Amino acid sequence: MSKEVSSEISNLHLFIQRTVDYKFKNKELLLEAFTHKSECDTNYERLELLGDAIIRLVITHYLYSQYENASEGSLSREIQTIISKDMLAEISLRLGLVNFVRSKNIRLDDDNLKRSISTDLFESMIGAIFLDSNYKSVENIVIKLLQKNLQIKEKIGEKDPKTLLQEYCQARKIDLPVYKTSKLNKVDHNPRFLVTCELISHNLRAESGCSNVQTGQKNTASTILEKLKRYEKHKNYHYRSE
Repeated sequence: MSKEVSSEISNLHLFIQRTVDYKFKNKELLLEAFTHKSECDTNYERLELLGDAIIRLVITHYLYSQYENASEGSLSREIQTIISKDMLAEISLRLGLVNFVRSKNIRLDDDNLKRSISTDLFESMIGAIFLDSNYKSVENIVIKLLQKNLQIKEKIGEKDPKTLLQEYCQARKIDLPVYKTSKLNKVDHNPRFLVTCELISHNLRAESGCSNVQTGQKNTASTILEKLKRYEKHKNYHYRSE
């Protein structure tokens, strides 16, 4: 192993120990968890798959235990909200995992690619921790890292505005809304995005400045849904008046 790679492992190991509070026994496994396929064939793809399954199992078990009377549908929606790609990307970016990815010729200045790789790294890291330790250890880490999203609620699994808007459009055979995102600044630790939602068939548009793309989509979807309902109500009123 070259001195350069040995130094990378050492720095990464210290970072994970400080950030996630976990000390790897198999440091080569940790290196694999942060190696993109552009770097070499031994990369994080398999660990990412494993980590994704583990995160889902941990969160499913946690919610199942906390909400004994919740229906399957409510649990499913809450699980999907908590472990969505956007949510995991936000956590990963906040931790700074992407700063340690080993890669060649990939454009991390592309925000969509950066967020995608950040999600991959979070999942592969969890997969690597599981293989390096045991289920109980990785369960504690996942719950700790996602704790802000696991606060006890009176009711879970409520459909978010984005889902409600999609169902509203589908029920009325209206073309689905189109979401677009652009970055307003270049500050990685405190990013700002402009999210727009358009319902082209009705010439409706809403935009939201936010630090979280998922939040921006929910905000714009909520605005469009309100406008659409007012439009439909106004149209029906005139129809009945004729």
